[in-house]
Amino acid sequence: MATATSPAKRGGDTSISASASASSSVSVSVSFLAPPGARLSGYDRGSRPREQPAGIPPVFLGAMHVRERVFVREFGVPLENEFDADDGRCCHWVGYFSSSPSSSSSPSSSSSSFSSACPGGRGEMARKPVGALRLVPFPHEPHPVDGGVYFNGLLRNAEELGMSATSTTKTTTAATTTTTTKSPEATGDAVAAAADTDGPTTLHDGVEPYCKLGRLAVLPEHRGDGIAGAILKDAFRWMGEKDNKTFLGEGWKGLVCVHAREEMAGLWARWGFVTDEKMGRWMEEGMWHVGMFRRVEIS
Repeated sequence: MATATSPAKRGGDTSISASASASSSVSVSVSFLAPPGARLSGYDRGSRPREQPAGIPPVFLGAMHVRERVFVREFGVPLENEFDADDGRCCHWVGYFSSSPSSSSSPSSSSSSFSSACPGGRGEMARKPVGALRLVPFPHEPHPVDGGVYFNGLLRNAEELGMSATSTTKTTTAATTTTTTKSPEATGDAVAAAADTDGPTTLHDGVEPYCKLGRLAVLPEHRGDGIAGAILKDAFRWMGEKDNKTFLGEGWKGLVCVHAREEMAGLWARWGFVTDEKMGRWMEEGMWHVGMFRRVEIS
């Protein structure tokens, strides 16, 4: 889905402290959550984060608070579409803001991810969640179809592209996706991109495992405070540590993909991502996206 760090349309808890000073009066700490798995089984995708049942990891609630503010309320994505089947198997990062640089501890895994600035949150913290990012490990769904129009994971214009699409329901807490099959007329890259495996693109051979970064979002009032940079810096540091390769999929060698909103491609380029021209462009939730890749050096 969309990257949102500027005002344009769109497991056990493990805390990693990654303090970054965006200015003399701003402190950002970043917390990490390993894939939460079954602990999200009770998550109600039709309810707001502050209305979720007990037992949902606090860092994940913080991430969803940010995602709801940005993608749902600001950009108009339906609330029930924001939480999806990948969230349980993803790694998540949340950036927390403090106006005092002297406060440097990261949020406890047993505390609420909501501060008094988040009405209705359970408990209080000196920080509030202001930015979020997630990482989808390999294997995952293949590249979107060039020219495709997607809504809640469903390819809506398959017939127009010369393909037949069958909607299915996954046996997970978040529901729908699309399975595409070849029609007699369907040939070339569009079919390869919609099949069970990726077709080769400009920057990907169609075979090498890669992970995907996404759901990068920062609350409007904190854009320009260095939140996105602090989160991305910690995420790349974490991905570069060889002991974490087990989270990222068998055979992963450092290749990372993002599905970036066209307007945000420049931000990702500043972090080393290069646009994959052969992937083309496609629409997700009403927003045009492009594919970009970079490689992380694994130490």
